[in-house]
Amino acid sequence: AEVDVPAGAFVPPGGGDNVTLSVRPLPGIYGLTLQSDAALAAPVRLTFKYPVHFAAPSDSRARYPTDVLFEQALVVALAEDDAGKFQTLRSTRPASDNLQAMISTLGRYQMVAPR
Repeated sequence: AEVDVPAGAFVPPGGGDNVTLSVRPLPGIYGLTLQSDAALAAPVRLTFKYPVHFAAPSDSRARYPTDVLFEQALVVALAEDDAGKFQTLRSTRPASDNLQAMISTLGRYQMVAPR
């Protein structure tokens, strides 16, 4: 994944100059967790790039007969909790095998498709 953070996107804590941003991959899924000690003041661009290791899950065949149809259904989503609830985001495809969204809150983001 690629996280594009524009200048001024974070408000440093206590009026300081430094910001800590943690980007942690989520093993086994196309996802990551973004955390910071600062408040997010402007949208950040998140791009998932998956040209090499992507494969549609085997249980996706019940709804999507081909990998292409599954891929077309993918969106970036913010995980709302550990129970599998997601807030889907307006997602675009800036290039083949890329899925992008502007995010305005920190948290856990994943590529998801409706079941």
